[in-house]
This record gives sequence, C-alpha cells and structure tokens, in this order.
Amino acid sequence: MNILYLLFVIIFFTSCSHSLISQGQDGIIVYAIRKEHNFTLATKGLLNQAKLDAYDKEQSKIRESYITKKYRFNSVATARDFFCNLFEEYIKPFNKDSRLKFPFTAHNVEIEVRFTDDQGLPLVLPSIAKVKNVAGLLYYYSYDSQTKEYRELAHENYCL
Repeated sequence: MNILYLLFVIIFFTSCSHSLISQGQDGIIVYAIRKEHNFTLATKGLLNQAKLDAYDKEQSKIRESYITKKYRFNSVATARDFFCNLFEEYIKPFNKDSRLKFPFTAHNVEIEVRFTDDQGLPLVLPSIAKVKNVAGLLYYYSYDSQTKEYRELAHENYCL
C-alpha cells in the first residue's frame, strides 16, 4: 500500500512539474498567483474547482471555477455586484506583476461561481445558482432541480 501511495505521489508531482514547465515563465508566475488567490478565496468561503492547468499559454487565458455555500443572491443586480468585485480583486495581482507581458481582463479570464445550499446542491429559484463570465459577457443562471439543468436567466456586458 505504501509503495502505491509513493508511486501516486511521484506521478502526480511529475505531471504537475511537467505542466508548469511546459507553460514557461508566465505559467509559473500565473500558477503562484493563482495558488495564493485560491487560499485567500477559500478563507472567504469560495472553494476552487478548477484543474491545476487552468492557464492556457497560447491564448493567455485563465479559467477558474469556484463553488460556495456562503453566499446567496436573489437578484441579478446583487449577484453582479458580488461577481464584479470578486473579479476585479482576482485580476489585480496578475496585472500588477511586471513579469507578465499582457493584461488580464474579462476577455481572457473566465471565472465561474456556483452557489450551493448546505448539502452542496445548486440553489434553486428565486436564488441565482451560477454566475460566469466568458469573453467579456456575464451570464446568470438558475437551477432546475427537476431536470438537473442550469437555465440562463440573463446575460450582459461585463461590469466595466
């Protein structure tokens, strides 16, 4: 059993190292900032669900996914305020780091936040179940517990 565990650890860290090395200097910097962010956001009740390699070097794009039981919103306006503040807080350290050669904006950072009840199930109407931004647009979703599908409630240009 200990040998299997050791083998798993070696394979896991080898693949992590390979993933970071293949992303180059930018990938290592982005990973370090993401790691710090995810710790900070976890203390605020937002748990990261994204893969280790959520950074795409070719497109200079970051994709993150968070889940939270702590926050609940019944209107697009309050969900927008929460999400825009979160997003601006998220991109600030990337854009302050002079080693990164390009800005991070709502066009190349995609963040999704899913809101759940205490059992981890998606919130149902009247609550917003999910908010995400894609290519400069914000999308708001409800959750249909019967069909087990998210349904778009609204979308709009990003907050700026």
